[in-house]
Amino acid sequence: MHVFLTGDRQVGKSTALNSVLSSLGRPVYGFRTLFVSDDGTSQSASLHMLPAQGSFPVSDTRRVAYRSDGRMKAIPGAFDQIGTGLLQEARTHPEGIILMDECGFLEKNAFEFQSEILRCLDGPIPVLGVLRKDQDWHTLIVQHPNVQMLEVTHSNRNDIPQRVIQALGEEPGIPCSMKETHICWTVNHQAMPDLYASPGYEPKLLLGYLVTHGYCRTAMDVQQWQHTDSVWDFELKPVRQAPDKTPSSPLTEPNRKQVHECLHRIRMIPHNHGIHTAILFCHEQYYLGQDISRHRAVDRALGYAIADECILAESILVVSCRITASMIHQASNAGIHCIATDKDISNLAISEARANSIVLIHGLPENKAASGYHTQSEETL
Repeated sequence: MHVFLTGDRQVGKSTALNSVLSSLGRPVYGFRTLFVSDDGTSQSASLHMLPAQGSFPVSDTRRVAYRSDGRMKAIPGAFDQIGTGLLQEARTHPEGIILMDECGFLEKNAFEFQSEILRCLDGPIPVLGVLRKDQDWHTLIVQHPNVQMLEVTHSNRNDIPQRVIQALGEEPGIPCSMKETHICWTVNHQAMPDLYASPGYEPKLLLGYLVTHGYCRTAMDVQQWQHTDSVWDFELKPVRQAPDKTPSSPLTEPNRKQVHECLHRIRMIPHNHGIHTAILFCHEQYYLGQDISRHRAVDRALGYAIADECILAESILVVSCRITASMIHQASNAGIHCIATDKDISNLAISEARANSIVLIHGLPENKAASGYHTQSEETL
């Protein structure tokens, strides 16, 4: 049985959904939708469709709708291309659960996307979704024989998670965000140190690790990679360039603005069960990584950026966690000159940042006193 939640705006649908996902012992595939603002206001908001789990780039390649004349308008063909692809990928993972968060009015003419939704509903993999109220095209979901609809209200929202779990025929398990997968891998056929990380998108994670640990500089340094017998094997070119240690230039006002926006985004992302988030901002592109390990979250974000041929020396890394000396070494190997956080910065990290010409930005949350970090390589916004 598949389950979809509906209800009034701000009633707690997403909260209930996240509670269910954190209680199930299954990896999550499918999509989430996210509003992204160019200037921090709703007037410039655009809608992005993102993978439900793992690292992903927040960029125009994921944009499905935009605001014009005060109304949201769908980008022709975007839902059919992006949404259909994400659901097709989700159907290849029978061990998972398919997330559809959320379906609204913008998809009414995305008939290929709607057909893919029906294929998911006809299949055996559990589907959990959210529907906006009173949309005509939702009839194909609401009237599907394998779908149970649950309306979330202020009076029943605390009971909804358990009802969803029962309807899905699942038992509460270890939250998938708390699980770590053992990754066995080699570089040029030589065994690499064991990695333990949250499951999902291993190639991008390993590519980020190779760069942050100094094995290569760009995706072009990887000649090929393959996955056989549960082992990931990367073949690298024999020559690599040294990281660019040129001191970073002073932050411009647009960059400061983007740092504030990234910090705001990180604060708005749920960090259930100790999940850490890293966002890499580069030339109007955003690459996001999440993991139970703060260092693997950085690797994931960088892996997506590197695969997209992002120039890391011109990027800003924003993290949801305390900046450590190890994180400085990751950034230095990748050629990144600027890291921002609204959490603490270790004294050793400040020393390492000075030595590696890396600017640390401490974006303080509202109503929080300054922490006293004032060094030549650190700024407080």
